[in-house]
Formats: sequence, C-alpha cells, structure tokens
Amino acid sequence: MSEELLYEERERKLAANDLMESAQMRYAREFLLALVQVIQISRFHQLNNEALREPLDLICSLSMKVCGDKKTLSLAIEEGQIFVNSRRMKFTSGAFRSMMAFVQMLKIREIGGFEFLAPLPRENLCHFLEAFHEVAADKSDALPKLERMLHNHDVAEIGLIKPGETETPLEVELETKKMAALLYSKAVVIAREVRNSDNHERLRYLGTKATRVIQELISVAERDTRPLHWLVQVPNNQEYIYTHSTKVALISLLIGLEIGIERNAVCSLGTAALYYDMGHLELPDEVSDDDEEQEKPEASEWQLRNHAKHGIKQLLNVRMLNVTVPDLLVVVFEHARGSEQYAREDCTGMHLFSRIVAIADAYDAATHGRYGKPMPPDKALEWLMEDRARYDPDLVRVFINVMGIYPVGTVALLSTGELGLVCEVDPATPRRPYVRIIEKADGTRIDDGELVDLGQRDESGALRASIIDTLDPVEAGVYVPGYYFTGDL
Repeated sequence: MSEELLYEERERKLAANDLMESAQMRYAREFLLALVQVIQISRFHQLNNEALREPLDLICSLSMKVCGDKKTLSLAIEEGQIFVNSRRMKFTSGAFRSMMAFVQMLKIREIGGFEFLAPLPRENLCHFLEAFHEVAADKSDALPKLERMLHNHDVAEIGLIKPGETETPLEVELETKKMAALLYSKAVVIAREVRNSDNHERLRYLGTKATRVIQELISVAERDTRPLHWLVQVPNNQEYIYTHSTKVALISLLIGLEIGIERNAVCSLGTAALYYDMGHLELPDEVSDDDEEQEKPEASEWQLRNHAKHGIKQLLNVRMLNVTVPDLLVVVFEHARGSEQYAREDCTGMHLFSRIVAIADAYDAATHGRYGKPMPPDKALEWLMEDRARYDPDLVRVFINVMGIYPVGTVALLSTGELGLVCEVDPATPRRPYVRIIEKADGTRIDDGELVDLGQRDESGALRASIIDTLDPVEAGVYVPGYYFTGDL
C-alpha cells in the first residue's frame, strides 16, 4: 500500500475514533443529567413513584452505552468542574446549575466522584439512591458509611472516589474565579479611562480592549457562571458609575446566554451594557452622582436632557462604525429616553438589548441603594416582577431563572436563628438553596461554617432549617464577594 493510501487510511481511523469518542461523551452527558434528575426527584418522592420510572430506566440503558465492554465511567469533581474520564464536561446554563447543585450534594458528603460499571441493575441503582440520601442525615464519616451500605447490598457497579484522588488537567492557566475578578477590574478601569481621556486614538484602543474583555468574560461564563453571580454582589462604593456599568454588563451577559443568543450577539449585548450609560460620562461629578437627595446645579436639567446626545457621541469615539454599532447606539438612546428623569412607562417596542439592560440596570441599582435603602436580592427580583410595564415580564422571568429565587450571595436569616449565605441554587428546589452558615444563633460569627442543604430532611423527615427573611449585607456586616473569592464556596 502506497504512503498516500496509508495516510488516508490512518485519517479515516482517526476520524472514526473521534466520532465514537464524541458519541461516548454525548451518552455520558445524558447519563449524568438523568442521574442528577433521579437524585433530585428521589429527595422528595419514594423510589416507586411514577416520576422516577423513566429516568431510572434511562440510566440503566445508558450505562450500557457509556460503560460497554467492561469499561469504567469515571466521574470526578475538581475545582468545582465535572470531569468524565479526565475530560471536562460542558453543559447548557440550565443543566449547568443542576450539575452545580449536584456538586454541592457531593461536597456535603465529602465525595470526590464515582466510578460506574455496566450493566447497572435497576435494583442496585435504587439501593444507591436510598443510601446516598440516608448518609446526608449523619454527615460524619459520610463516605465510608456510604461505602459500607453499598457493600451490604452487594452494589459492585458503583464505586466512590475520595476528594483529591484523581489528577484532572485544568484547561485554564488561572482559576476561573481569579480570571473573572481580573476581567471585572479591567472593565472598571476601561470605563474610568474612557471618561478621563480626550485622545481619539486612545479612545479607539480602549474600545477594542473593552470588546476583548467582554469576549473573555463570555468564555468564563461558558465554563462556569458562578463567578459572575458573585461579582454582581461587589459594592459600588465611590466609583459607582464605573462599577455599576460593569455589573450591568455581567448581568446582561448572563441573561443573553440563558436565552440562547449566539456568541457574537452576546458580545454586542455585553459591550452595549458596558457603554449604555455613557451620556453620564460627560456630566460633572455632582450632576452624574446618583444620590437622589443631593441638590443638582442649575445646568443639570439642560445637560440631562442632552444625555442621549452625549452618550452617542462618546460611543462613536470608542467604536469604529460597523454592523454592531447600531445595536449599541439604540441601547444608549433608549436608556436615556427611559431614564428616571423622563421615566418610560412601557417597554413595548424597545430593542431586545435595551430591555435586557434595563433589567440589569434596575436590579443592580436596587440591590446597591441607588433608589434608597438597598434591597436584598430576592426582594429586588419581586420588585422587578411587579413593574410589568417598565420591565419585560418574560425577560424578568428568565432573569429569575438565572439568579434563583434566592440569588447567590443572599444573606438569609434561618428558622434556627442562624445567618446563612446562599452559595448555590438548585433549579429543582429554588426555595431551598444551599447556604453556608456564617453566624450562629447566639450572634457569633464563624469563618468555616457548615454547608447546609435546605432541601435535605433528617431521618424523622424534618427539614434542617428554612429561610424566614433576607437581610441587606451592609446592615448585616457581611462582605459577600469575600466569601467566594477568598473562601471555599
């Protein structure tokens, strides 16, 4: 056989192997999603419930496809990421939140992953589910206890992996959370420099740099949306206009990804959100200050009426004219028309980007006190839902689905008298998130409190605790982002 024919044969085999591997990963993804589904449903229903019949059958069937020929499917959790046979799995945003809730379930039980063998009998899968939920009631030595229970039922098809037992390649040089924090800081700096620079070439450079930052934030969100959720909680403090516009961009990216906008359009949305309030950048500090109680100088009314013109002028300074610029311009213009000074009564007819940015702008403003006393995140979501004319109700529902009823970073007062910080939201039980205890009932602050699944019941069927109220983090003396970026959440 000639060298050319050998090369073609080798290429065909490699292509066939790639296709087989792609199919295996697809089956593995379906297997994991079905497993998470039965774990979530079986928390509240008996295993003979009709709702569990199909997903249980699907798991048993898929086990033959992902673990055929006596092969092992290894599921490992490393740095909050999910790896199958050392390959990182990617999920859509909705499925990703379910998988992160699953990660928290494993974390509570001190389990680093699983190894599955086929065929996986339905009876043994049910034994596993019963044991998995039972060990949560007594978390001391949960992993060895679960191992003993599986051994007692002769469940040989499911093995447990201890945390840190696997060596998994990370695909990024920096941890995702550190990268997200760095990009957030870059966006704030760019917004500040745009205001302070009058050099035309410098402004164009900053525009290009901002687009790159938005693209990198999208890449972070595609891997893991949690850092963006936590960054939204960063206080605005003295640089309100810059930190606020950056967080509006983060929230807009989360909504855009959730509704399935294609990547280039999400980038345009994020850029529009970063620049949406640029009309304020040409106003004096005493005019652009969002303190409602501060008396404005006489010239402010004329300047505010020229808000849109200032914004469009500033945007054209930082962006070359291309097909994306009209979308950015309309967001700047419609935001100025709908600003508080000339409140828009109806969002009907507004550009999709404008409607998304309006929600992001209002949420960050409400949670950080631009309209008065800061609202806890859950109450800000309720407020958005009530104003159905100004804020698109369909997009608000999408936003609530993204954030959860109790968004990550919510400071919650529990029925036990303890304070907890919401650190993960399970879409299957949105009213019962995972919380980290940060203060005992007697008022003692703790740095390494218990991670509590508010949906978990003990052996008597009683819930560990419930949320009875939410608090403003500032009044509670809690710096929310610090728990994520310096702690273990």
